[in-house]
Formats: sequence, C-alpha cells, structure tokens
Amino acid sequence: MNIKSLQEYKNSKNMKKIAQVLGLVVMLGCVIAGALIMYERSLPIIKPPQNIEDTASMTFDVIVIGTDPEGISAALSSARNGMTTLLIDSRERIGGLFTLAGLNSLDMNYYEARAGGTATLLTQGIFKEFLEDTGSRPTIINKKYSRDSFDVTEVEAVFNKMIAREDDITLQLGMDSVHPIVENNVVVGVTAVTNGQEYDIYGTVLIDATQDADIAAEAGVPFTIGLETLNLPDQMQAITPIFKVEGIEWDKMKSAIKANESLYDAYYNNYSIWGFAPQMKGYEPISVNTKVRGPNIGRQNDDSALLNMIQMVSYDPLDDDDIAKIFDQAEAEVRNLIEYMRHEIPGFENAEFAGVMEELYIRESRHIEGEYTLSIVDVMQNKNFEDKIAWGSYPVDVQTTNMDNTGYVLGDPAAYSIPFRCLVPKEIDNLLVVGRSASFDPLAFGSARVVPIGMATAEAAGVAAAYSINNDVTFREISYDHNMVGDIQKTLVKQGAYLEDLHIPYNYDGLKAEEAINFLYSFGFMSGGYENDLRLDDIATEVMFYNALNMMVVRTDATFPFTDYIYKNMSTPIPPRDIISVLWQMLDRDTMIDFDTKVEAMKKENILSEESIYELTHYDMITNETLYMVLYEFYLFNR
Repeated sequence: MNIKSLQEYKNSKNMKKIAQVLGLVVMLGCVIAGALIMYERSLPIIKPPQNIEDTASMTFDVIVIGTDPEGISAALSSARNGMTTLLIDSRERIGGLFTLAGLNSLDMNYYEARAGGTATLLTQGIFKEFLEDTGSRPTIINKKYSRDSFDVTEVEAVFNKMIAREDDITLQLGMDSVHPIVENNVVVGVTAVTNGQEYDIYGTVLIDATQDADIAAEAGVPFTIGLETLNLPDQMQAITPIFKVEGIEWDKMKSAIKANESLYDAYYNNYSIWGFAPQMKGYEPISVNTKVRGPNIGRQNDDSALLNMIQMVSYDPLDDDDIAKIFDQAEAEVRNLIEYMRHEIPGFENAEFAGVMEELYIRESRHIEGEYTLSIVDVMQNKNFEDKIAWGSYPVDVQTTNMDNTGYVLGDPAAYSIPFRCLVPKEIDNLLVVGRSASFDPLAFGSARVVPIGMATAEAAGVAAAYSINNDVTFREISYDHNMVGDIQKTLVKQGAYLEDLHIPYNYDGLKAEEAINFLYSFGFMSGGYENDLRLDDIATEVMFYNALNMMVVRTDATFPFTDYIYKNMSTPIPPRDIISVLWQMLDRDTMIDFDTKVEAMKKENILSEESIYELTHYDMITNETLYMVLYEFYLFNR
C-alpha cells in the first residue's frame, strides 16, 4: 500500500469514527429531547384547587381575585417575581370571558410604523406566551400572528398548564362569594364564603381582576357606571350571549365569500369569518331590546363555531335579575336566528344550534376612578406616558348602547400607552384594579377594554405587587415616583413586555382647531372611523351642526339657558347666519333684534372669537373645521 493510499485509508477510518461519534451525539440528543418531551408531558396540567381550610391558614404576599385571563396574567407575574400568590374565584373553572363566555376571537394590538409594513405585537410578555402556547406564530409577510380565533377547551388547558407550572400559586375555586377585608381604607385580605362558612384570608397586597371591579367597589373605591360621565347613566355597551353552532360547511362559506366579497361584505382566514352585515339587516329579533349585527365566527378544533353577533341593550350587567332575563330569552333568539341564517348565508344550510355559553359577554359596567383616567384624547393622540406599563392600539370600538344607535368607531390609534396610575384606585390602598374596569373614560374604554391589553396591564400589576412588598412602598407612592416606575418597567421588559418609547404623530397635530377637536372627541361627537378621517374640509351641514349641539347640551358640563331650538335633520349646508341666530337663541337673548346687533353683542361679550365671527358673516358656507371651532368657543363661554 503506497503512502497516499495509506493516508486515504487512515482518513476514511477517522471519518468513520467521527461519523460514529456524531451518530451517537444525534442519538443522545434525540434521547434527551424525547426525555424532555416526556418530562413536559408529565408536568401537571391542572393545579388541584386548595382545600379552603388549608388556604385560610396561610398568609399570602399577593391575593388575585378573578380567574379571567387578566387575573391569570397577574397571578403568573406575581408568582414569577417570587411572591406567594393566591388566585381565587367563585367559578369552578378558569378562563372566564374566553372559556366560559366563549369570546374566542382575539382583539389584537399591533403597531405598524409604515402602513402595510412589518407589524409589532404591542401586548407581548405573558399574553404573547399564551398566544404562542395556542399554536399561533408570527407570519413571514408582516409578522402578524397566524391565529386570531382559538378553541376554548384548548385555551382552558393552556391556562391550566401555565398556572400548574408555578409553585408559588395557590388556586382556590368554587367559592360562593369573595369579599374584601378593609381596615382604615386599606385592603388587607378577603373573606371567602363557601357552604355557609366564612374564611378570612390575609394578603400583603391585592389585585382585583374581576370583570366588574367587584372587590374595589365593595371596598369603597369610587366608580362610575357606563356612560355616566357623559350624563348618560343608563347607557353602556351591549351585552352579548355568545352561542355555539355545529354543521357549518366552511369551504362552501369561504368559496361564496371569495366569489362575491362585495355582496357579503365578509372576510375570512383559517380560523375566523366575519361580515355578512347586508344579509343580517333583514333579521327581526324576537327578544326585547335586542339587535343583531354581522357575525364574528370563531372556528373550534371540532369544526363547530362560536358566534358573537347578538346585542342586548338596556339591561343592567350588575343586576342578577337582568342577567337572568337575558338567559331566559337567549336560546329562543338563537334558534330563530340560526333558522334565518340557513336561508341567507351560504354554508349555514345545515347549521344546528349547539348551546348558549354559560356566561355572558359583558362589555361594560363599572369604571373605577384611579389616580389617572385614560382619556379618548390620550388614545387618539397616541400618548406616550412616562409611567407606561402597556401599549395598545385596538380601534375605539363603541358598541351599540341603545336601540337608537348602531355603535361607532371613533378612531383607530396607531399606538397609545397606559399609565400605571390607571390601575391605582382612589381612596383605597393596597389594591390594584386590572382589566376592563380600570380607570379609563367610557370612550377610551372602547379600545382599552380588550383582553390582550388587560393581560398586559395585569402582568404589570404582578410586578408592581412584588416591588411594593420588597421595597415597603404603597402603590400610590409608586405611581408618582419616576424611579420606582422605572424599576418596574425594567422588570417588565426582562419578562418580555414591549415598552419601547414610541413618539407617533396624530393626524390633527398643530391644526388651529386642535383644541376644538379634542373637545369634540371628549364627549363622543368626533368620529373618524377606521381611517381617522375627520372631514375637516367638508362643508358643514345642518345635521352636523344640530347633532353637535344636541350632544353638547346633553353630554358636557356647560349650561345653556335655552335649548328648545328647532332641530333640522338635513344634509344641506348650514347657512352661517343661521348658526349665529341659533346660538343667540340658546343664550335666551332677545331674538327680535336685528342680525347686526346680535353680531356686535357677540363680539363685545367674547361669545365667539373675531375670526369665527368673520367667517360666519362673510361666507355663504363654512367648513367643518370652522364649525368645530365655533362650537368649542360657544361651549367655553357657557361653561
């Protein structure tokens, strides 16, 4: 054997040895991976609820009340920061709005620096962890997540597994009721009632994650109901009984939409279908105070679907009798609705009623008063707060509040932040409030109410709870100390939360009517829809003028001496001279004097600015921008 062939032989032998070693490494890797998978599967997927007597004998760092997604997020965050945490609820199962009410379509929050570009998920951290545990992944094209509807049974399993992994969480379910223990305006624990027995359980701090801020309200935290701050105390967003349908022919429905999208005004992906508003206009509800919109259809793993489309108004979500009335009517309404849809919506021909969910989708009830109340102006101006603990961007979607309106989208913010102060209630200490009942005004609430934002703020509450205990400071002290908030923000970022500083311009920044626009947003008159089109350059119409007056009279704190003016509901341009005459009439002044005298008096008394008076007296028509400035000046005079 020559030297060359000998060397080749040695090389080949070495290569075989290397290959054998690599093979062993791969095999070992497979064994380890398999072991890890088996270990993963062997992990507990449900944390057994604690015996109440044992729980009552313990003292906890943090008590979280409510097992909706927000409560689970708060408890996970607290436990991961080393706090012994009690997660307690009257329900027998966890997941609340997702699992028991059936809201299985996610209201996602993204930020796109450039329209149509790459999207950034704003509600990261624990919500992102949950999202990916359901099998959703960011797409290659725009980084938006692939799954926007989920299977409720699967999600309950995901939540159970997340809780079971945390040794510091004690889960206590099935209580008859849970009440706060308050001493000198400080919440120190809860009283759990079960089987006629009361058990006092103490904690260093508490997080109220109930949907309606029940613990905060009972503890004495001030709050408002629905649209109360707009002088509409009996109005709040509609309540929805979500229902299950089987037998949908998904491919047939998608094919029909694809063939005639404009006819059905509908859209679909692999998990969701929404639209069909034109087809649903002909439906006549059989229940009291009930309306129906185009459905949001969320597909389940077994090809059944959960439908969010019924809207019931003028019911008190805090009144058990009203809730019972909704359930009493729900099944008959749903069966009637499905029969209608069999004839109107392709793919529904063989659809069958499969039940109404055991809880209602209640959108709105209490709004607690916090150290800061997030406003609609904050949302529409993409506000970046120094003490932010979450970002959101969901459209300001105010669902119908009575039988006379269909709801409206006030705008679609690029991204706005939520300050920590919104979680800190006034008057009561040792307590944070998370979820839809945190301190948001009822219009900002149209966006901030959604669960992903609630889970993000709840994660922050868990971090803040640990910080409060470890540093012996109150939540109120934290809320006004930039360094303390900064420490909490750093921890949140380490946990995966998104808290970048975004400085995003808004579409009316710097306009001469900016203050007027903020004012009109504040009571819900200004509505730009999904395109944020304020139509400032449009010619002002009579219906625009009179609608604004009516809303200003009802919804603001101004006092107008005379409001019995003649309303005109016409889309024709409003003559500027008529504006002066009507405003003069509302001041309860002498309407018999001539026009020029009215104008001079308005100038002299600074009822309107000289610029506005000039526009009203020198042009045959005015733009909406001018009208908005006139209305704002008139409001300031009468406030």
